[in-house]
Amino acid sequence: MGGLFNPSQEIYYSFTSVFTSEENKEHFYLDTHSVWINGQLIHGAINSTDAVFIDNNIFRCDIPLNEPIPPYLPDWKNSGVGNVLTKCFSQEEFQTFLAKYPYGIHFDNNHDLLTKQAKKEQV
Repeated sequence: MGGLFNPSQEIYYSFTSVFTSEENKEHFYLDTHSVWINGQLIHGAINSTDAVFIDNNIFRCDIPLNEPIPPYLPDWKNSGVGNVLTKCFSQEEFQTFLAKYPYGIHFDNNHDLLTKQAKKEQV
């Protein structure tokens, strides 16, 4: 399935979303993780890595880097329930995505610790 060669060890992310109606959400379970991004703790079906070799069998990206998430997702598997899609992001692309406060990502506003500490050090 390929992957990504990352000699500079930049951080890459994957985010998995469920596309379904509210009444069908109970049919899906996604593993969630917490990650720090720019001093902000966020929670969601997110993975991150800075590995030199990023195996697509681990990230399992349905939508590769620099490709948009389609506005409409047909029921690919004809399940009648919905779809689960994983999108891969560079760090810059993920920060742009987060600025839109996407559904499925929760921002922990009480733990903006790194930014607060950095501001204290600048004073």
